[in-house]
Amino acid sequence: MTRHPPDLAIEILSPTTAGNDRGRKLQLLARHAVREYWLVDPEAVRIEVYELTGDRFVLASHAGPSDVVRSPLLPRLAIAPRDLVPSDART
Repeated sequence: MTRHPPDLAIEILSPTTAGNDRGRKLQLLARHAVREYWLVDPEAVRIEVYELTGDRFVLASHAGPSDVVRSPLLPRLAIAPRDLVPSDART
């Protein structure tokens, strides 16, 4: 059976997993040729988009609460980080 990596991986950061998601997991996904990796930080209300360049990820874009981030891979995918946070949790 042939296995293919996903084109896009999205991680929701938490204080206990952020280091792993930004380190070991980022390197693992690059090694397996995942083309795009998003890190969603619900506490900072921020999204970082990483694009695979060669054999490593580089930061392609980022968005704060009221910005809109777009996927280089899926151009119709556009999200404002504030839309991912429950309205009662917004400050």
